[in-house]
Amino acid sequence: MTIILFSLLFLTVFFVTRSHRYLERYYDTVLYISLISVVYGLICIDFAMWHFPVWWIFTDHASLLFQAVVLFPSTTVVFLRYFPRSRGLIAPYFLLFVIAYVVMEWMMLKLGQIRYAHGWSLGWSTLVVVLMFLMMWLHEKSKKLTWVFTFIVITWLVTWFDVPLLAL
Repeated sequence: MTIILFSLLFLTVFFVTRSHRYLERYYDTVLYISLISVVYGLICIDFAMWHFPVWWIFTDHASLLFQAVVLFPSTTVVFLRYFPRSRGLIAPYFLLFVIAYVVMEWMMLKLGQIRYAHGWSLGWSTLVVVLMFLMMWLHEKSKKLTWVFTFIVITWLVTWFDVPLLAL
């Protein structure tokens, strides 16, 4: 339930700040972030790193799609639209978004709304959140470089967690 509320919060911010008017400008990055989320779902379909045990209506797959369609697009546009130009503000701004995501997941963990598997932990989620926001920013600067880094990170994570790829 926490992830639904968090998603609706970001969607509200997306509309209240009129960031929806910038969707076309950041559309490529929105698609990139959502696609990576779906790729995780496909690669780990039978080897999920986390699952949502208490959601009897909102399954793991429905959650993945909800995040890819609601949470990640609204977050991406808001993050990029208000990204600071001043170097001194970049780190605090970046940390604000990372902390928001990590606190959301920590709350889900404490409430028993998420369970980790195969060695995944809040630390790994924090690393992925940091990478997600870095990749959002990088994708706006260099799409090709972002895809190179994405391939390297995915390959490293799949190898580190020994994700079986034979099902693909």
